[in-house]
Amino acid sequence: MTLLFPDPDQIPPRWGRLANGLTLGGLGLLVFGVVSGVPGSDSHGQKLAALLLLVAAAGAWFAWVLVRNWRSDAVVASCLLVVAAAGGALAALAPIALVFVGVATLAAASRWSMVPSAAIGAAGALAVIVATAANGSNIGVVWGGLAAVFTGVMVGLTRRQAVEHTAQVTRAELASDRADVERTRAELLTERNHLARELHDVLAHTLAALSLQLEAFATVVDTEPETSQGVRDQLERTQRLVREGLEEARGAVRALRDDPAPLEERLQKVAERHGATFVTSGAVRPLR
Repeated sequence: MTLLFPDPDQIPPRWGRLANGLTLGGLGLLVFGVVSGVPGSDSHGQKLAALLLLVAAAGAWFAWVLVRNWRSDAVVASCLLVVAAAGGALAALAPIALVFVGVATLAAASRWSMVPSAAIGAAGALAVIVATAANGSNIGVVWGGLAAVFTGVMVGLTRRQAVEHTAQVTRAELASDRADVERTRAELLTERNHLARELHDVLAHTLAALSLQLEAFATVVDTEPETSQGVRDQLERTQRLVREGLEEARGAVRALRDDPAPLEERLQKVAERHGATFVTSGAVRPLR
């Protein structure tokens, strides 16, 4: 049996409370209708039997409301089975109790396939037939029970198919979105590699050539004793700037070719480069 109901943690609490409130409200109205519809005579203990069956059906309904989002199919099926059987038997005394049979069958058909939902509906129909025969009630109650089972199965299966269709459409859209993201990521990586090649072929080579020229010029300056100290200092500063620019260009090429490092690691490197201290605290959360 395939579970169709979502995980309770994924259901918004407000909607979950609203659905439970409406379901329990419907149960209250149904209980009132059953109590009003039970015959007034106490022959053959009809009142006591009706009370016991009503308590069983209502209690199982209430338990189903509490556990219907569980992953345990056995627990949910047990609750629905009691609702259908007790409600079917109670229908011989109060026909409005056929609602118990219909709701139990609908809930089963919405959750599972035809076989388990039909089994729960059959339990309710059988209870209606046996109780009607034992109580000598109108045969119309039996036809009403069969109609409730049939309607519950059809409506439940239709709802189940709608849920499955919606899930399939959602999965298809999600797969399409993922494909678009992967395609965009591949295009981005291609563009980054292109920029890295351009940066390496043009800027890095130019800075490397300039560095060699400055080294050669520095050698010439060292051989000229009359060269002023200001020229030497300026040459050293120029060489230092070229070396730093070359190192930054190489770092940019590496960053473009490789996947970016975590933000914390990059900030740590920037701090170390400038002689600062970088400390993080608290929970790490992604930037949006």
